Amino acid sequence: MALFETAMVTGVGGRPTQEDSADFYLAEEAGCWVIADGLGGHRGGEVASRAAVEAMLATFRQQPACRPDLLRRAFVAAEREVLERQARDPSRHGMRTTATVLLADASCALWGHIGDTRLYHFVGGRIAAQTCDHSIVQALVTAGQVRPEDMRANENRNLLTRVLGQGKTGRPTFLGEAVAARAGEIFLLCSDGFWELITEEEMELDLAASGGVPRSWLSMMEERIVARATRTHDNYTALAIRRNGESR
Repeated sequence: MALFETAMVTGVGGRPTQEDSADFYLAEEAGCWVIADGLGGHRGGEVASRAAVEAMLATFRQQPACRPDLLRRAFVAAEREVLERQARDPSRHGMRTTATVLLADASCALWGHIGDTRLYHFVGGRIAAQTCDHSIVQALVTAGQVRPEDMRANENRNLLTRVLGQGKTGRPTFLGEAVAARAGEIFLLCSDGFWELITEEEMELDLAASGGVPRSWLSMMEERIVARATRTHDNYTALAIRRNGESR
C-alpha cells in the first residue's frame, strides 16, 4: 500500500475562468502538495497560481524531503517566479496568488501558507489544526470584533493582507515545528471557494461518513458546495491526502 493516498476536486463555480491551481508530487521518500488561488485581471490570476504551483513543485523535485528550509525555498521560488512574470508582461503587473504547501514523509509533516487558502489537519476524524487566514476578517476575529462562525458571511472576507506577488510584504506563515506522523491522519488543502460553503463540523461529518476515503470525502463535500453555490460563486479546489501505514 502506498504511504499517501491523494484525491482532488476542482470546479469553476460561476466564474468565466479557473484561477485556482493545484498539483502534487510523490517521491520515494516524501511528498509535496500545493494549492493556489490567483487574483488579477487579464487572466493574471490563472497565470500567477499556476506559476506558483509549478515553481514550488520544481523546488521539491530537486531535493524531495520534509524539511523547513525546503518549505521556505519553495515560497521564495514561487514569489520570484510570479514577480518575473509580472515584469515580462505589464498587463499582469497586478497579478497575485495565495498558496498553501504541505510536505510530508514517513515520519512527519510540515506546512506553510499565504493568503486565505487553507490547510486542515484531521486526526482521529477531528480537526487537530488549521491555518489562520491572512485577511481583514481574520484580523477582526483575532481582535474579537467578529465571531469565528460569522467569517464566511462577513463583507470583508475576500480582502487579503498577504499574497505572493507583493514582494517583501508577502510573508508566508510556516508551521513552527513539524508534526509527527500518525497513521490515518488526513490533510485538506482548499481554496476559499471551497471552505466558504462548508463548515468545519460538516467536514468532520462527511469524513466519518466517507470512511476516511479521500475521493469519497471530497465528493460528499462537493455536493454540499454545488447545492449552496450562487451563479457568481468563486472557483473551488481541494486536495485531500490520507496517510496510510503505521505511525512512527
